Amino acid sequence: MVKKQSNLYHHSFFYTEKKSFFMLYKKFFISLIDHVTFDFKLEFFSYLWHTRPFFNLMRQIMRILHTMLRVGDLDRSLNFYQNALGMRLLRTSENPEYRYTLAYLGYGDEENSAVLELTYNWDENQYDLGTGFGHIAIGVDDIFGFCKKVEQAGGKITRAPGAVKGGRTVIAFAEDPDGYKIEFIENKMAQAGLGN
Repeated sequence: MVKKQSNLYHHSFFYTEKKSFFMLYKKFFISLIDHVTFDFKLEFFSYLWHTRPFFNLMRQIMRILHTMLRVGDLDRSLNFYQNALGMRLLRTSENPEYRYTLAYLGYGDEENSAVLELTYNWDENQYDLGTGFGHIAIGVDDIFGFCKKVEQAGGKITRAPGAVKGGRTVIAFAEDPDGYKIEFIENKMAQAGLGN
């Protein structure tokens, strides 16, 4: 019984010491943060963001999965995205009860890349695109050659390749069969702002 009490005392002592140590460390850390410059804080927390396993895990979990477009003719849209834009049909699913079909396309697998989801409602063949939607952007290596291939495949180029207004980034625009805008940007400039 005495030995057990001794062990209990021992554990309590070390727990108290550990707790006191972390409390002192916390006070020191807060005091340090209060006295450093904003630039240092920014750099320090940026370092934490890129190195801590928890944050790295969250960054891996959080990602864009797909963009959904409603289309009036699924076969026509599949032909455009596969043959004119070179996407790959990844999977399809049908729901007879609610009368719609989904088709997923992309340049990579869904596990690693954002993809396009085409939704075909069996009883709808036309949609009002409205003014809220802008465009989908696709990076290409040779924008001039790619636009020629799109046209040869029956696609519609609405803006020929050229520098964006007020900048040097080379872009072009096309329309899919339903009128959705698709922007092409040369890969070497894809990470830059359009005004650069």
